[in-house]
Amino acid sequence: MLPDINLAVVPSRVRRLDDYTRFGVVRNPWAKMVSNYTMFVVEDHQYGWANDQIERLFEMPRDEISFERFIELARRRPNHHWEECYEFFPKLPDGSIDLDYIVRLENFAEDMRVIESKVGMSLDIEHRHKTDHNTYREYYSKETKKQVQKMFENDIDHFGYVY
Repeated sequence: MLPDINLAVVPSRVRRLDDYTRFGVVRNPWAKMVSNYTMFVVEDHQYGWANDQIERLFEMPRDEISFERFIELARRRPNHHWEECYEFFPKLPDGSIDLDYIVRLENFAEDMRVIESKVGMSLDIEHRHKTDHNTYREYYSKETKKQVQKMFENDIDHFGYVY
């Protein structure tokens, strides 16, 4: 498994980013929010703090949070789990993303093969924190679909996501 690298703490003399293949991972916003709902509200999380964290963030017991309520609350309560991927990526002055490749979680295995061919080695990246739920389309009403569209406007525009 690859270690997490925080470029903010890497000395600038070491950071020659042109020497690296730089990629980011994006996810369908509607699928992302169903996964977040499942992880924080539905599942009894393996880490007890996560169960308490969502109750503190939303100021109500998890068993009182429907999917519709989760979306409404998430729109008002920022959290890195439902921030736009676009916001995390380095940008050029014109606002375009300054990465070599974008990996889509929906095509993770295929996209990672492209990265592996670019870097010339096999990358052993495991899928952790996988949630068990139905297809994301089964969770949405017209209203919640629109709310998530507003929340993830940049991701939808920059990465071409459609419901």
